[in-house]
Amino acid sequence: MAAENTVRSFEAAAKWGVDGVEFDVRRTGDDELVVIHDATVDRTTTGNGRVDRLSLAEIQSFTTGDGGTVPTLEQALSVINETTLEAWIDLKDPGLVDDVVSAVARHGLAEQSVIFAGQGFVDDIPERAHDAGIRAGITIGPALAGRYGPADPFVVIDTLDADALLLTTESITDTLLREAADRNVHTGLLVDC
Repeated sequence: MAAENTVRSFEAAAKWGVDGVEFDVRRTGDDELVVIHDATVDRTTTGNGRVDRLSLAEIQSFTTGDGGTVPTLEQALSVINETTLEAWIDLKDPGLVDDVVSAVARHGLAEQSVIFAGQGFVDDIPERAHDAGIRAGITIGPALAGRYGPADPFVVIDTLDADALLLTTESITDTLLREAADRNVHTGLLVDC
């Protein structure tokens, strides 16, 4: 089995015929972009420490659960570029938008990508992503609902000028899917495997 947020997981997803992958991006202590969910490497690698305090070399010296290493954003996008996978890119830290938009554009993946953040710094994503022809998305969650008013994701989409919605198995309903289709909102479903 491939570990989360790894090159092997992206290759496996493509082999299984899924439509897309969701992955997380953080900045290392030496200003590199890596694909990792947590703020620390403790849970997903053999190492320990905060991603933003470790160098890329240090992070890549640790192994992931499948024996691989934590990929850089460039490595992840290179693998995805060889597939038909859609990339749903979750920005875990503020200040990543411009670098991620540039990387996606450099790899020619604008039409296959959605950039979003489940955190409180999503405001600047839509304009920057749209300028590069990339979709800007939201996820359904209490952080966004609390910040932008009601828990209705379409209110948040309208407020932010987003055009994509990532649902979870807990949040998906027929009503949400119908409204997304009616509003021409690109929709993805996050399934942890």
